[in-house]
Order: sequence, then structure tokens, then C-alpha cells
Amino acid sequence: MGLNNLCEHGGLWGRETNGAFAEYTTITHERALKIPDDMSWDYACHMTAVGSVYHGQQRCRLLKPGASVAILGVGGIGMTHVQFAKLAGAYLLL
Repeated sequence: MGLNNLCEHGGLWGRETNGAFAEYTTITHERALKIPDDMSWDYACHMTAVGSVYHGQQRCRLLKPGASVAILGVGGIGMTHVQFAKLAGAYLLL
């Protein structure tokens, strides 16, 4: 089904191979993204989190104006979920 994150041997980066907290790691060219010359590193480092939240919320297809949303945990990812839910017009239960 292509859900590598749910497969015991799916090759998930950071689980079956060393991830970002390793001293050294390698990735394939398919996983590498070129950061545009005019984009700051501060901005670019948030793109994975923002993309993950956006992708997850799009897959759920539950967020629409008036929908009720409970977000448990308001760290960086949770706050990004809050922002996207508000943009969708959802009612937040914090």
C-alpha cells in the first residue's frame, strides 16, 4: 500500500537507518531537496514539519469550516496543526 511508516522493514529514515540525530547519515538523491539560493536556512528548516502537517491534514479530509478539532500537545508540530486548522475554519478544542 506504500505506507512505509507502518511496515516493519519499510526503510523509514531514522528507524531502519541512521536519522538526523546520528553523527553521520546518508540519503539518496530522491530524498534531497535543493534549497533555493534566496531562502534562509531558518526558513528552510521548518519546511519538513509544515509539509508533514499539511499532508496529514489533507489526507484526513476532515478539516472544513465549523469542524471541531482537538489537538493534543502544542509543541512545534502541534502549533502548526493549530495554524492549519484555523486556516481551514475549524473550531479548536485546546
